[in-house]
Amino acid sequence: MAGVVVSEFFKSVREEWPVIRQAPRTFLISFLLLLSIGYGAIYFIFRENLSRKNDLIHTLQGQLEALNKGAGRSDKVLDHPPSSTGAATANGPGGIANTGSGNRFSTGQPPAIVRTEKR
Repeated sequence: MAGVVVSEFFKSVREEWPVIRQAPRTFLISFLLLLSIGYGAIYFIFRENLSRKNDLIHTLQGQLEALNKGAGRSDKVLDHPPSSTGAATANGPGGIANTGSGNRFSTGQPPAIVRTEKR
């Protein structure tokens, strides 16, 4: 249906093109006037909906800020990754785990315990 309307519109523009060429300013002014009337009508219809959505956005942003303050978080974005906590990391099942201090061991076998002090 929409394709038929569009093709009919372009067909009528082609037929009326000689008239449009004789009065381009009148056509442009009429086109802009119709465009602004259409925009105004759409804005008038949806302005209340837009206002409610803006109010909802402000309310949710306030709630998010309150939650972040309560959790002790800030909105500051780090420009570097956080430093390691020293926790062990592994590269998947059966991979080598890194303890964070440079010691490595296979996840299949725990590291040997070496005592350095004498009893």
